[in-house]
Amino acid sequence: MSAALIVVRAVYFLAALQLFGWLIFDLFIGPAGRERRAAPIAAAALVAMTAWLAIETHLMSGEPVSAETLGVVLLETRFGTLWIGRALLLVALLVLTLWRKRPATIVAAIGAALTLILTAAAGHGGADGSSIHLAGDAIHLLAVGAWLGGLLPFAAAMRLPDAGAVAWRFSTLGMISVCVILATGAVNAWFMAGNIPALTGTSYGRLLLVKIAAFSVMVSVAAINRFRLTPCGDVAALRRNAQIETALGIAIVVIVAALGTMPPAYGAAN
Repeated sequence: MSAALIVVRAVYFLAALQLFGWLIFDLFIGPAGRERRAAPIAAAALVAMTAWLAIETHLMSGEPVSAETLGVVLLETRFGTLWIGRALLLVALLVLTLWRKRPATIVAAIGAALTLILTAAAGHGGADGSSIHLAGDAIHLLAVGAWLGGLLPFAAAMRLPDAGAVAWRFSTLGMISVCVILATGAVNAWFMAGNIPALTGTSYGRLLLVKIAAFSVMVSVAAINRFRLTPCGDVAALRRNAQIETALGIAIVVIVAALGTMPPAYGAAN
């Protein structure tokens, strides 16, 4: 059951991050075909979230999923309340895709951002009661979505005539996002581990270190894009590296999905 939970969490996170990133790219970087992409991405997030609800209902109740157990989880738990909020936002986003004007994209981006914020509230950051931890997790997800979620439209944009200008704009967004991810990631690591022994002496901590290593490689590739490939206008290499970054990002999201099912390192270490 935990493997299934990790899979549906990973699919949901990837879809939610991609949705926000695609909308941000369309608004600030260049045309990303929002009207063609947003609907299936939002639908994928909603389907994965529904599967997540079913698994959590079974885990919480210890019984087969039924209308009664679903009702209890949805109406009487924090997870259920946040699930309803996210579901309503995703349904609204599906409706917004029918409106192909810039105001719809702006409203949809706000909705996608709120979805990520509620996702943070449903995780460890919302569970431990710390507003600093929750704020750090929410900002972390928004920064990851802006960068990781924008990589696929960026790779596609490298085939456009104004690819060079798009590369500079996205590179700037990426640099800002990485700085925010590093700062908020440090806050999260402090709350979830707290010390070096907790990082090296627990399963959670060791998996977190793997995530940090993969992120370091991803940042290194992004640095090559920013300081070497973008100035010389090598759009083919930029497209290839964006695909490499996407693969690394997917691996990191899977690790995050697994970490969310595990007890924090500080709790395991005590």
